[in-house]
Amino acid sequence: MLRYRCRFDSLLEEGDRVIATVRNLESGTEEQIAAQYVVDCSGSHSPIRRAFKIGMTGQSETEYHFSVFIRLPELWKHHDKGKAALTFFIDEKGSWRNLVMIDGKELYRFALAGKEFYDNPDAVDVEWHFNQVAGPDIPREILSILRWSACDVVADRYRVGRVFLAGDAAHQNHPSGGFGLNTGVGDIDNLGWKLAAMVQGWGRPGLLDSYEIERRPVGLRNINQAYTGHADNRDRPSSPDIMKDTPEGAAARARMREQILASQPAMVLTDGIALGYRYDTSPIVWPDGSPPTPDTISLYVPTARPGSRAPHAWISEGRSMVDFFGGGFVLLRFGADAPASEAIEAAFRRREIPLDVVPIADPAIAQLYERKLVLVRPDGHVAWRADVPPEDPLALADRVRGAVTA
Repeated sequence: MLRYRCRFDSLLEEGDRVIATVRNLESGTEEQIAAQYVVDCSGSHSPIRRAFKIGMTGQSETEYHFSVFIRLPELWKHHDKGKAALTFFIDEKGSWRNLVMIDGKELYRFALAGKEFYDNPDAVDVEWHFNQVAGPDIPREILSILRWSACDVVADRYRVGRVFLAGDAAHQNHPSGGFGLNTGVGDIDNLGWKLAAMVQGWGRPGLLDSYEIERRPVGLRNINQAYTGHADNRDRPSSPDIMKDTPEGAAARARMREQILASQPAMVLTDGIALGYRYDTSPIVWPDGSPPTPDTISLYVPTARPGSRAPHAWISEGRSMVDFFGGGFVLLRFGADAPASEAIEAAFRRREIPLDVVPIADPAIAQLYERKLVLVRPDGHVAWRADVPPEDPLALADRVRGAVTA
């Protein structure tokens, strides 16, 4: 249930529940809401994180930005640079202005970087700045103006008792690379099934302990790449000659072009960051001793190695392997000669862990998953795999539900 027009005031953990005190902004009345757990998704200025005095680690130096959302119908017809998703405007100060296409047609974000714009938004002559880079003859409609700040930091803790941090409350990064939303959704994807397991009664405390163990390294990895990727833009040296119609100016522009082309792939081609994160050191993952695949920024190598995202593969028209995941655990059995799964099924029933068994006949998919038995968690990450059933199926069930630690 969503509650609108309510302001969070305080939080108290009391025994086996958490009590939030909120104020109804329409009636002015104070209310208390009790729950088993709280997930703080209140953003970068999280009052809960501050109340628990949780620090932030990383590049905490704040950068200041001023964004203008502007409608520019068929902009590419008014210049000779072609249709582009991202346009840099360079002068002797460097790259402090850019234009980002939002909808692929006419909606753009015109951005200015600098504290002088952030501190005095009413004094910014947007039309003048846009005319400086695009000329006065391009039709435009200014829709809205937004100022914002950015830093690259991760919370020192993702959990205090029954309270969990997720999204921008747990990590903040410069938008270069577009990692913020993916990282936040990954937090909830990881935490949601674990909280459900606790509420349903089959989860054990180690399941909740694993949230920070699994997600905080991903937060550190992603904000580091966001900082590094943006540093290539922020620290790129310009030249006093770059605006001049001289041989020196031409040479300066050529150098800048090469620098931009060299750095942009790391900001745009980021499948490795988005899909390649893994939980192979997690206490609720059972390793199989196989070597890890490359962990790079741009390249995602599909693998069913425990801790990794279970690989996508098409089963039939419009149906993918990932369509099996998202409820309970899924045991994949590959090939007609796959070992019997009755012992695993019995162990999961005994522990009341939801489990579906799915036979896969396609040999190409079997080759991708590399083992005859693969156990996939509700969040689509592999928990265990082998060519034979475990000697102690109950030990496997207890491992993945957080009843034992590695």
